[in-house]
Amino acid sequence: MRVPAGSCIKYPIDAANRDSAVFDSPQEFDYNRPPDASRNLTFGLGTHARAGQLPARAETNLILGLVVERSSSVELADDPLEVRTNRLVAFDELPVRLS
Repeated sequence: MRVPAGSCIKYPIDAANRDSAVFDSPQEFDYNRPPDASRNLTFGLGTHARAGQLPARAETNLILGLVVERSSSVELADDPLEVRTNRLVAFDELPVRLS
């Protein structure tokens, strides 16, 4: 396939971490998923790894660990509000109910 000069090429970054051939239940939030089963791509790899990923992972592990420790279940309380741009797919709001 030839791509004409000056063409804009977009990569489907919203598909990262959602490949059903790689991830079990890729569309589901599973806070019990073992780290080796998630192979998260969010922080990049190799020379593209984000410098702040170690503190971010530690903070996330601490916070989610406390949620798991103090709750018997986590479920969506309402529809999430997604933000989608050419460079970002994220949640602006993710209302959850803990019990």
